[in-house]
Amino acid sequence: MNKRPRTVAQIAEQAEAHPGYVQETVDDLLEMEVLTSTARGQYLASFIAFDAEDWRRLMKLVPEPAGEAAKRLAAAEPRLRKVFERTPLAKLGWTWEDLIWPMYATIVCNMGASRAEPEAYRPSKPERPGGGRYWLGGIEVAEDVPGTWWALPFHCNQSPSGLSNGYFPLRVFSRQNPPYIEPVSDQATVVETLAGGPLTEPDVLAKLDGDAEHWRATLAELVSIGYVARDDGRYRLTIPVFVQGDSDVLAPEIDAVIRPIVDEVVVPALSGLPTQLDEMGYRHRRDQFGQWQRWIAGSIMAEAVHFLLEQGVLPAPPDPAPASFAFIAWKGDLTLTSWGVG
Repeated sequence: MNKRPRTVAQIAEQAEAHPGYVQETVDDLLEMEVLTSTARGQYLASFIAFDAEDWRRLMKLVPEPAGEAAKRLAAAEPRLRKVFERTPLAKLGWTWEDLIWPMYATIVCNMGASRAEPEAYRPSKPERPGGGRYWLGGIEVAEDVPGTWWALPFHCNQSPSGLSNGYFPLRVFSRQNPPYIEPVSDQATVVETLAGGPLTEPDVLAKLDGDAEHWRATLAELVSIGYVARDDGRYRLTIPVFVQGDSDVLAPEIDAVIRPIVDEVVVPALSGLPTQLDEMGYRHRRDQFGQWQRWIAGSIMAEAVHFLLEQGVLPAPPDPAPASFAFIAWKGDLTLTSWGVG
């Protein structure tokens, strides 16, 4: 029911299933708003789910602009390094080499590129049952579907105090999903306490109210998951915490680097996408074309990161990568860590 509406009888015949079972399933999907119904008793998917042939065709749009984007991003490394050296994080001892992965793959190619994308790539998310607002989408699983780096995923969490943290699980990393800093616990408080630089245990405890043994246990938890290390009797973060000062320095320069790449490389490469989607049979879902332009734009930037790794601009990640590798945290509503959407 992806491209053409079908009746329950037609679905049952194609799926070789009992019509009664199909009707029950259809009713459940209608309630979830995964399907829509027509006046003729037919049903149609409410979202775009690309078949393998369509997806192969779409992925051919990715490599060429990704190569050009990677070329420009590589040329911008001295500029990005220079501006990073003026940040509060650099003054705390973090080096460009420490943060080159999260800077390129998350802050520049993910968040920065998103801020630079045109409004047409940002259609309003549909309202869903239960008050949710989200998009549905799908791609047929097939062995020979191109294995490009798809749109950069990024998982984040936010504590009640406004400390956000997250990571991106690209395929190149040999690691399990790292744990978040617990949002409703004291882990975020300890991370914020150490964000200003390494501290001895007495200094940490002096800044925290309450039972000292409780805070020692929290420190031990953070050490065990790899987000805090103890060197020379002092505790230090192994993850960077970006603050307003970092955003004020970095965000304008990053936007200046990435916007021409999006405007001059990514957007022109996807200018014919709506016509292609029409030709593929998705004309009835034109309201969702912008979301897929956004997705494939993300795939272009993800593949650019892959090219930067192959070119040696990005160093090979540790194998296996520790939980703290390219894991970042940030305090406040920063432009630097915004996707440019509400």
